[in-house]
Amino acid sequence: MFFVVAIILALIVVKIITEQQYKTLESKAFEEVGISSWEVIPYFDDHIIVKSRQALEKYDKIKFFKENKAKLTEAETILERKNAMAMKLRKLLGSDEYSSQPQYSRLKKQIEIALKGAGAYRIRVSYITSAGNKLGEREISVNQYNRNLPRSNHF
Repeated sequence: MFFVVAIILALIVVKIITEQQYKTLESKAFEEVGISSWEVIPYFDDHIIVKSRQALEKYDKIKFFKENKAKLTEAETILERKNAMAMKLRKLLGSDEYSSQPQYSRLKKQIEIALKGAGAYRIRVSYITSAGNKLGEREISVNQYNRNLPRSNHF
């Protein structure tokens, strides 16, 4: 009986120690990159609701920016911020200082998730009926290449 209790206590202590190691490593990474949490880099940057399946299928980035002209400047600002953040995160991934830490693999996974979110300005388009039923959803992405296209041709 004592042996089982000792093993359980040892596992709890190991879990607490590894969690503390990760939190310390994560806070160092946050400080170096200049963020306070992973939520600072959202996957979706905007959300639009459409009222038909046809509208959902036809909705694209050109239509979005034609209907929301002020969002183009906002999207450019967000893309610049996300690109700067992505550069810092990639630099962190290549840093030898962090790769030797015990919890680096866990931090690396979190950085890769954040980099995926930082890759583009994303708009979630949802088809929701008047009764409130969510019947479809799609994602529209605007990346750095799309942003650099001449405005007059697209937006």
